[in-house]
Amino acid sequence: MAVFDTPAAGLAALLGGGRCCGHAATAAAAVVDALRAGAWALGAPAAAVAAALSLGGGGFWVLPAALPAAVAAAARAELAAIPGRYRHPIFNTTAVAAIRAAGRSGDRRRQQAALAAENLAALGAVPGLRAAVAALDGLGVVLDGLWGGGRRYRPVFPVALVSEPAAAQQLPHADACPMEMVGDPPAVVGGLLAVEDGTRLVAWPAAHGVLLAGGEADPRARRVVGVPTGGALLFRGDAVHCGAANPGRRRHVRLHTCVSLFLFLWSLVAAGGR
Repeated sequence: MAVFDTPAAGLAALLGGGRCCGHAATAAAAVVDALRAGAWALGAPAAAVAAALSLGGGGFWVLPAALPAAVAAAARAELAAIPGRYRHPIFNTTAVAAIRAAGRSGDRRRQQAALAAENLAALGAVPGLRAAVAALDGLGVVLDGLWGGGRRYRPVFPVALVSEPAAAQQLPHADACPMEMVGDPPAVVGGLLAVEDGTRLVAWPAAHGVLLAGGEADPRARRVVGVPTGGALLFRGDAVHCGAANPGRRRHVRLHTCVSLFLFLWSLVAAGGR
């Protein structure tokens, strides 16, 4: 069994192991301390944010100030320079299996690069990127604050998302499959961290509730959610969305992670070992 494209053994190692040592751990600790001190504004009362991310809400919420401007600028430059060997195609207007089968002639305009510790080490001196990845840990702190109960939410396998010029819009989808596993409060929440202007996500607010109730989502309810540079977008794992097109002439980059309940991850690991 694989979860978020990672074998169960890999999840178990992540959950059982400690945080990375050295500068990354220091950066992560500093970000979490800043969040607890209120440096990350929710943009509204906590109850309103929790309601938006609950089963009966729209499923999306933008945190307006998640990353200092200097860190976002450094991470943007470092992400743009990630070598091609670290980037792999993700589905765009076609399924990822079809892209891979087509090889070099396939639709490779939308890619992702894993930002696991070993990849960050191989990339060398990328202080902005390391700090941005550490900041993703703060998304779990935000969710813990919304629903209480101690440190329960953990970010899982952050990636860099890269859209080449003329990349088309993705197919609509939900990150969690099946959607029914998300629940309320959500066991899986997506996080999108903007490090440059033009970061957008195409969304169908509240469509998850309609689909889970056996109805049909209204395609006219489509909305483009903009995320300011340095901001973050939280969205339920069952929220219907897709990556926006990149009509520009240069590559666009941003960070993504899934933030999941700790016990939920362990249950998936246990199920994978059966």
